[in-house]
Amino acid sequence: MSRRLRRRRGIALPTILMLIAILSVMAAGAITLVGTERRVVGYEAGATRAYALARSGMDRFLSARDSLGFTSVPPAPVESVRVALPGGYADVVMEQVRAELGLASPAMYVVRSRGVLLDRSARPRPLAERTIAQYARWQRAAMQVLAAHTSLGGINKLGNAGTLSGIDACGAATAVAGVAVPATPGYAQPPGPFLPVGTPNLLDLGTVPLAIQTVTVDWGTIVSQGIAAAAVQLPGGIWPSPAQWADPDYWPIIVVNGDYTVPSDGRGLLAVTGTLTLPAMRQWDGILLSGGALLVPGGATVQGAVVTGLNAKLGAAASADQLSGPYVAQYHACHIARALDVFKGLTPLRNATIDRWAY
Repeated sequence: MSRRLRRRRGIALPTILMLIAILSVMAAGAITLVGTERRVVGYEAGATRAYALARSGMDRFLSARDSLGFTSVPPAPVESVRVALPGGYADVVMEQVRAELGLASPAMYVVRSRGVLLDRSARPRPLAERTIAQYARWQRAAMQVLAAHTSLGGINKLGNAGTLSGIDACGAATAVAGVAVPATPGYAQPPGPFLPVGTPNLLDLGTVPLAIQTVTVDWGTIVSQGIAAAAVQLPGGIWPSPAQWADPDYWPIIVVNGDYTVPSDGRGLLAVTGTLTLPAMRQWDGILLSGGALLVPGGATVQGAVVTGLNAKLGAAASADQLSGPYVAQYHACHIARALDVFKGLTPLRNATIDRWAY
C-alpha cells in the first residue's frame, strides 16, 4: 500500500468526530429551543389563568361587595380583601378617586385585582401573577319622579287641609310638580287655597294613553313577577314587626297582591296591586305604588313619592284617589334613595378596564 493511501485513511476519524460534534450542538440547540418554547407557553398559560383569577375576584367584588363584608353606603375611601378561588386567589383593592357630591354626582372608584396562580404542591407557591383594574361609579337606583303625588286615575282632594308639595324636603334634588294627573279626570278640590305646590304646581299629563306612556314604572313586571329584592310578600308573608321598624336602617321592599290597608307607620317601598288605604294619621317614608286608587279616610303623611292608578298600564280603568283630612304628600329625594338602596351597587364604566396595572 502506498504512502498516499495510508495518509488518506487518517481523515475518517476526525470527520466523524466533527459530524458528531455538529449533530450534538444541533441537538442541544433543539432541546434548548423546545425547552424555551415550553417555558414560554407555560408562562403564557399561567398568565392567562392568573388573569382569569384576577377577573373572577374583581367580578365578585363588583357584584356582591356586601357578601365580602363591606356594607358602608357609599363605600369607604379604601376597601381591600383577598378572595380565595380555585387554583389561587385574588387580592382586590378599591380606592376612591372622587367623593359623592349629592345624589346627582356619584362617587367614583378604581378597583384593581391581582390574580395569583398557585402550584398544587404541599407548600403552594406563586406560579404566575396578573393585575387588572376597572373604573366604577357608586350607582344608586333611580326612579322617575314626576310629582309628589302622581295618579293615572285623577285625584279628589276632600277638604282644604294638607300639603301636596314637590319641593324636595331634603334639598338634594330640584323641585318636581306637586301633583301630576291626566287632563281628565284631573285634580279636584273644594274652593279655597290651591294645595299643590311645586314646579309646576300641577303637571297636566294630557290624555290617559299619553299619561300611561309618561309614567315609566314597569308595573306589568311588578304585577307578574313581583320584585326580586322584596323582603316581604303578602299574602303569605308577615308585615314587619315593631322591633324591625325601630331600626332606622330598615327600609324594606313590600309587595302586596290585592287590596291592602297599611297596618302601621313604616318606610321603604310598598307596592300594592289593588286599592291601597292609608288609615288616619298613618305615615310612610319612601315610595308608595298602587295599582288601584289611594284612599286616605282621615289624613295621612307620605314623605317620598306616591304613584297610583298603575293598573291603567295593564288596560284596567283607573279610579280617582280619595284624599280627605290633612293629607300630606311631600317629595323627599333622600327617602326615595333609601327606599331603593337595595338596588344600589358599583357600576363598571364602559371602556375603562386596564390590563397589567401596577399593583
